[in-house]
Amino acid sequence: MSRFIALGGDGRTEFMAKHLSKNGFETITSNHLSDIQNCDAFILPLPFTIDNKIIKGTTIPIDDFLKLANKNTTIFIGKANEYVSRYFSERNIPFYDYNARDEFAQKNAVPTAQGVLSFVLNNINVTVNSLTVSVIGYGKCGKSICKTFKNLGANVLSFSRRYSTVADAESDGMKAYLIKDAPKIISNSDVIINTVPVKILGEEILRKTKPEAILIDVSSNPFGFDFDYTESINKKVNILSSLPGKCVPKTAGIIIAETIINIIEEGGLWKKSN
Repeated sequence: MSRFIALGGDGRTEFMAKHLSKNGFETITSNHLSDIQNCDAFILPLPFTIDNKIIKGTTIPIDDFLKLANKNTTIFIGKANEYVSRYFSERNIPFYDYNARDEFAQKNAVPTAQGVLSFVLNNINVTVNSLTVSVIGYGKCGKSICKTFKNLGANVLSFSRRYSTVADAESDGMKAYLIKDAPKIISNSDVIINTVPVKILGEEILRKTKPEAILIDVSSNPFGFDFDYTESINKKVNILSSLPGKCVPKTAGIIIAETIINIIEEGGLWKKSN
């Protein structure tokens, strides 16, 4: 029987472990290295670290964990950075970044959009259909956010860096523009949501936004806003990280589990226990 240990994490971890166990892969959760023995795989959280020093949700230093990893143990990890990727590769330790899988991104986009909507609803005093919402990026996450607000009647503006992505948004019925056109269009936006981890929202765009506009970033470091500039003009950027784990932990945990099961089945790594 395979035995997995899920280290740290957030509200998703327990639901992920239960779903894996239910589907034939015995999984226990732990926050301590002392609990680790005779396991076939480690499951690290998403993201696996916040500060590049400690595994998220634990007090376990990353370097202490790496010393225990070996080529007989498989690692499932969320957002593997260059340091750990190189460490595993150089030592032939099998590892899989479930966050990098297309099906994970596709499924995870829906709870992310729901989390953004929930945040906006808690911070407005008008109806959603009266809002103008600008969304930067039209990848899986941006697309889901655009559709969520559009379905509720909001005036949604999609901004992308490439003509092909603008065309994709237009084919979905969105009002779509290039990022370079944002300074001329974004001034009436009540909510600005960034999904792109590239600093593209600087002075040229932000100085034309409403003082009361809600600024949201759901991307990852280095994020999309120029924080030095927003601070200089007293604008707050709401960084909404790990939204699925905070808003819908059960669904989010099951999504991770299903992705890991896909990896296992695709690679023929283990057979389910009866």
